[in-house]
Amino acid sequence: MHYVIEPVTADQLASALGLDISNEAKGQQLNAVTGIDDVGTGCLSYLTSKKNSPSDGVIITKPDIAMSMSCQKIIFSQNPRYDFSRALTLLQFVESKQMGHIDAKARVSGYAIVDPSCIIGPNAVIEPGVILGPGVTVGAGTFVASGVRISSGSQIGKNCYIDMGAVIGAQGFGFEKNAGAWYQLRHLGSVKIADECYIGALTAIDRGFLKNTEIGMGVKIDNHCQIAHNVSIGSHTVIAGFSAIAGSVKIGADCVIAGNVAIRDHVNIADGVVVTGGSSVATDLERGIYSSGMHAIENRKWLRNHRQILQLNDTIQRLEGKLND
Repeated sequence: MHYVIEPVTADQLASALGLDISNEAKGQQLNAVTGIDDVGTGCLSYLTSKKNSPSDGVIITKPDIAMSMSCQKIIFSQNPRYDFSRALTLLQFVESKQMGHIDAKARVSGYAIVDPSCIIGPNAVIEPGVILGPGVTVGAGTFVASGVRISSGSQIGKNCYIDMGAVIGAQGFGFEKNAGAWYQLRHLGSVKIADECYIGALTAIDRGFLKNTEIGMGVKIDNHCQIAHNVSIGSHTVIAGFSAIAGSVKIGADCVIAGNVAIRDHVNIADGVVVTGGSSVATDLERGIYSSGMHAIENRKWLRNHRQILQLNDTIQRLEGKLND
């Protein structure tokens, strides 16, 4: 995705950041900010590894990474993600001027706060206490229950149900460490929820960093779930209560994520995966049924099993020593 900015030259930006710039980048005009996969002429992005080699754009990156790149329009940085984040606070973004419209058949409570730029479709219901930020779209037949907060730019499809107290489009939990302190990354993306989705009470779905967090057609998410920035969930997947999905996770279609499941960041889960309750997922999963952890047992048995696990390595070494004698 491209996020349009007021034009600025790479020289001006580098000077404001206090960073050096390559000769090839001097005089380059910047018109947009984007992720490294979408970078093109006039775009600013950043790079933290040698896995990508953009062919165009102005890139904030380390000198050693720059040496391996075909594009040499570089702003040099020892901490590219941090300096890119600083750049986001300096740049002036051009907001799209969406014309708001509330369909005559929509029912919007007088006790809801709805930005004038919102679009609300026919037969949608917006209950008291709801807050809809700038540019929010709510599709036809969608029900938004009391106390829901939907932040700027979020798109909600048709015939969805958003239960009480859900928060959609809050800032993602993204920080970069520099000189011993953590600095928040400004999230430019939003949240896109397809048709026929259910979002449970007090569930939070965070906006993306440089792209949208996306919830597919017919997805059902229970109460008290956390869906972090840049997550993608395929159609007709079900996620039960108290599950937490970390940033940049990709979950396929027709999956079942049972209650109290924790999925670490950047994990890819194939279509048709079932993860049983209380599991912790730290690696990519192919189609199948997965479990982790231990079911509750009597405490004395658990303590004995735990001590035996801690002694397992020593036991194996002793057995191997005897076999080698």
